[in-house]
Amino acid sequence: GLIGIRRSGKTSLAIQLSKKIHPDKVFYYNFEDPLFSSNANVSDCDLLLESAEEFSNDKIELLILDEIHNVPSWEKWLRKLIDMKAYRIVITGSSANLIKSELSTALTGRTITKEIWPLSLAEFSDFNVRLGKNLAPSKLYREYFTYGGFPAVTLVKEVLQKKELLRSYFSDIL
Repeated sequence: GLIGIRRSGKTSLAIQLSKKIHPDKVFYYNFEDPLFSSNANVSDCDLLLESAEEFSNDKIELLILDEIHNVPSWEKWLRKLIDMKAYRIVITGSSANLIKSELSTALTGRTITKEIWPLSLAEFSDFNVRLGKNLAPSKLYREYFTYGGFPAVTLVKEVLQKKELLRSYFSDIL
């Protein structure tokens, strides 16, 4: 499971992990999708998975279940899937309901949990180099200490857009 603060890159990391598998063998679903009802339950998850398998061109090998904690009793449903050993599974979550200790208790001995944080200064520097931005150290430090290490903010060029995005994150997180 990938857990951590909102907008830290959990979903992007999960999708990067799936790149080694043919796309037809990967099923991704975001449980914050408005199409997935707020009244949804685990039987709806079964229907969703059955539908994905029915329409897939190949046998699904990897499930990426983004923000799964939005489904009541998700732990029992996921434990059933893990015990079936039919899929590799990556889950993400940023809710207080998905903190590390609760995840390991719900799925004892069945998971590896990785906590994801915004970019560190070194990661921020590497990220900028990969984007083709060769910033002088003083500019790099100023940028990092002014706007932080959220990956999406780093991608934005305009100062006003960076600030608006950070305000949005602040509101979403708190």
